[in-house]
Amino acid sequence: MKKLNITYDTAEIENGEKIVGETCYTVKMQDALAEQLLRDPGSCGAIDVAHLEFLLQSVEILQGRRFVDGSIKHYELVKEGRSMKTSAFNRIYAEAQHVNIQSSEWFNFAGFFWMQCTEHQLSRMRELLRVQGCKTVQKDDGVWFALDNGILIKAN
Repeated sequence: MKKLNITYDTAEIENGEKIVGETCYTVKMQDALAEQLLRDPGSCGAIDVAHLEFLLQSVEILQGRRFVDGSIKHYELVKEGRSMKTSAFNRIYAEAQHVNIQSSEWFNFAGFFWMQCTEHQLSRMRELLRVQGCKTVQKDDGVWFALDNGILIKAN
C-alpha cells in the first residue's frame, strides 16, 4: 500500500459568497493504482477516478465544504515520516508571501522546513523565490537559490 497526497479544489459559502480554494488529502491505496496515478493519471479507469472523487466529496462534506468536480490537480507520493502537513505548509507559505525569504531569519535557520517539504510544496516555494528575485548560484549539478546564511535550494 502507498499513500498519495491529492491536490484539488474545494468550495464553500462564506457570508453569502462562494469561495474556492485549493486543498490536499492523503489517501492510502493499492501500489499499482498509486503508481499509475503518479505516472499517467489520464490512463486510469473512469471507475478508479470516480471512487477517488466520491471519497473526496465525502471528506469535504464532513468538513462543511464541497469538492469541485473534476478539480484534481496533482498526485504526490507521501514519504513516511518526512513530509509536512498541508495545513502547516499553507500557514508558512502565507507568511513567506509577506517576507523576503532570502534574508528572512526564520527561513535562513529553518533547515527542517526545507527538508520536510514535499516536492509539490518545494515547487511552490521555488516559484515564490523566483518571484522575489532570490539570488542564484551555479553548481556542477545545476542552478540553486542561495539564502543569506548559505542554505541552497535547488532551483528546478
